[in-house]
Amino acid sequence: MRILVVGQNPAQKSPDSAFVGTASGRRLASWLVEAGFDMGLVEYANIYSKPTKKNRKPSKKDMAKVLRSKKFARYLSSYDAVVAVGVLADDSIIDIVKKYKIELNWISITHPSGLNRKTNDKEYVKKYVVEPLKKFYNETRKSYESSNVEEFQRVEEGIPVPYPFSC
Repeated sequence: MRILVVGQNPAQKSPDSAFVGTASGRRLASWLVEAGFDMGLVEYANIYSKPTKKNRKPSKKDMAKVLRSKKFARYLSSYDAVVAVGVLADDSIIDIVKKYKIELNWISITHPSGLNRKTNDKEYVKKYVVEPLKKFYNETRKSYESSNVEEFQRVEEGIPVPYPFSC
């Protein structure tokens, strides 16, 4: 199973990676761990690949390049689960899903910034971030495991599988 955590754009501190070396990244990782995610399955990416001034929303022109990219839509759909972190990531995923008509299993959560008052409230985080993440992860894992059992049974019975099978 593969899980992609998608943010808006990289921070000035870590221009080459999503959420690496930042307080937001550490907080996000703690939420995922608390929700039971197997962190070995988690990868990180950003909707927009460059840092912006004061880590603000990229321009509409820059975002349009990403949203026109069918390659990015294929990239997203190659994951079993996607966690959209923040409003811009979620809105972008919604636009991509609509535009390219891809099926995507995703959940949206609030950004883990310490500037966000909600994420400093432990009860809010538990109720609106960790618990929904836990439910999403468990449902995704069950679905993934049952689909792999079905594929294995089809291969065992000699029924062709419509895409490359691997264990």
